[in-house]
Amino acid sequence: MVKQNFGLMFAFYGKHSVVRSVLGSIVCLIGLASCGGGGGGGSAELTSPSLVSAQQQNASLQGASSDGTIQITGAATKGPISGASVAFYAINEFGFPLGSPIANTTTDNTGNFTATLPAGTGAVLVETRGGAFIDESDQEPDLTLKRQLNLSATQGFVSLMPAGATTVAVTPFSQALVEKARLESQTGDFNTRFPASAAEFNTMIGFDVLTTIPANPLLSATDSSPTSAQYALLLGGIANVINNVSIQLNSATPTFEIITAVISDLADGAMDGRRFTIPVTLTSNGAALPTNIDFTAEMSRFKSNNFANFSTVTPTVIVVPEVIPVLIQNEVVVSPPIVEVVVSPPI
Repeated sequence: MVKQNFGLMFAFYGKHSVVRSVLGSIVCLIGLASCGGGGGGGSAELTSPSLVSAQQQNASLQGASSDGTIQITGAATKGPISGASVAFYAINEFGFPLGSPIANTTTDNTGNFTATLPAGTGAVLVETRGGAFIDESDQEPDLTLKRQLNLSATQGFVSLMPAGATTVAVTPFSQALVEKARLESQTGDFNTRFPASAAEFNTMIGFDVLTTIPANPLLSATDSSPTSAQYALLLGGIANVINNVSIQLNSATPTFEIITAVISDLADGAMDGRRFTIPVTLTSNGAALPTNIDFTAEMSRFKSNNFANFSTVTPTVIVVPEVIPVLIQNEVVVSPPIVEVVVSPPI
């Protein structure tokens, strides 16, 4: 049966992961939003996310390699994340970091970063830690007064920059793709399997979530590319979902634990408070996620609340096909090689 929901497969891994096939479809309102781009490596000092023009951000994205080293630009966005550390790793056979970082940098106050990778570097895992971002779901009309969320030094997001790419986005969506591929590669063939997994995921979304730099969901759409605007609207929808869940869980503000729990809920493609058949609960207090969240409605509400930035939107329907990767056709109990748990449902 086809569901009308946010049909993205987010992998959530704890001591064990229960995996099965995923069917789903989503109706996304896609439109023009503001532009976010690349920037300098920035200071380690934590500063509030900056609201700058699309022209400035686009200009900062222009990068070039010179002597065989690879000059890359990127952005960490869940709302632009300022002051986050960014580490680049070789990738092991299960899709996790291999050894020490091959490069490090820091996001600037627009969430952008640049880095230089050694000549001959192939695909790399990109991880952020720490930083702060403006919560897009806050309806305070003054952007400078909107709620800011701070991440600890152990909290962040993950992405993967394919070999040959020179841009990379680190977002909840890039993390969804990486975790989907990890689910499909638990026999140790991540690097071989990833290209097909990424192509499948990007076809479902409609653009490349790894190398497209999302626009800032809170700024003018006039200079934004169509795919950057689409990315911004998806991020706005996720922000509203997380805020709705937080309210229902009596949390004064969204927390990283709740963000992770929402990702866990979405692992099976249905926003229903369960990861597959298991209710998603918070580790801190055992509270279960609500079962009444409608992602399409939350995205629509985000668009309405920010209509000045999305007034020229032409809604687009994205239909998620049946996705039945070989390794998750049947329910399987697996033990991933690395455990990084913030929120874990009961086993």
